[in-house]
Amino acid sequence: MYIRYEGYLIRVVHRSNARRLSLTSHRGAEGLTMTVPLWARQRDVEQFLKENLPWIRAHAVSDAAWHPSYAPGEIHPCLGSRVILGEGGVPSGEALLRWRQACLEDLIARLLPVWEEKMQVRVHTLRFRDTRSQWGSCQTATRTITLAVNLGKVPRECVEYILVHELCHLHHPDHSPAFHAEMTALLPDWKARKAALRSFDFSACPGERAPENSQ
Repeated sequence: MYIRYEGYLIRVVHRSNARRLSLTSHRGAEGLTMTVPLWARQRDVEQFLKENLPWIRAHAVSDAAWHPSYAPGEIHPCLGSRVILGEGGVPSGEALLRWRQACLEDLIARLLPVWEEKMQVRVHTLRFRDTRSQWGSCQTATRTITLAVNLGKVPRECVEYILVHELCHLHHPDHSPAFHAEMTALLPDWKARKAALRSFDFSACPGERAPENSQ
């Protein structure tokens, strides 16, 4: 079985006699092999790959032209975490996209009432669209907020930042000093969340990219 992690191809071999997770580099087209003990869980694999990413980058050749097939075993982002398709209830194929959007919608459904109450605002219409131009938008006249389905890939704190950003436009339609003052009052670390969003590694989902007009 092969997986993709951060744009790198890794062959996965499960062995009953393996005592620990390990990575081996090969010359030529063989690339990298990761040996996984049978006792290892998905989170063990994810943590191992995360900790060894510098080594992977140093020993593997990035395949930037790769486009995901959404086959079982591929690693994809969901709300900032890496999930393995076909494992732990994560679907493969096009069902992944619907599943990930459902995860995003569930998160927003929990966050929105909290922030509406805190900010004393009400959203009349909430929409999710596959937009590549921006993470979100707010139509103050109709009190409509539109969120990009790509937010389903990024960390939860970044999703919350975009939601609060758009809700704040119900008070301030532009990016005036008053807007930024309210953002700071509501989310003191909003600049760090914005930076994390802008630096999110989209190389883990080749063929995709962050919106050009990020908030």
